[in-house]
Amino acid sequence: MSFEKHIMKRKKVPFLSFVLLGILIMGCVFAPFFCKDASYMDLMNCSRAPGREFFFGTDTMGRDLFSCIWHGGLNINLFSVKVL
Repeated sequence: MSFEKHIMKRKKVPFLSFVLLGILIMGCVFAPFFCKDASYMDLMNCSRAPGREFFFGTDTMGRDLFSCIWHGGLNINLFSVKVL
C-alpha cells in the first residue's frame, strides 16, 4: 500500500466515527418523540421477551428497556453539557 493511500484511509476513520457519534447523539436528543415513557411501569407486560412491541424486551417492573437506554443516553448527554 502506498503512503498516499494509507493517509487517505486514516482520514476516513475519524469522519465515520463522528458521523456515528452524531447519529447516536441525535437519537438521544429525539428519544422523547419516538420512544415510550421510560419510567412508565406496565405491570401487565413484566419480563417480556424482545419482540415487535418491545424491541429489547421489558424488565421485571414492565419498563421498556429500549426506551430506558435512549432516555439514559439523553440524561448522560445533558449532564455532560452541564459539566462543561
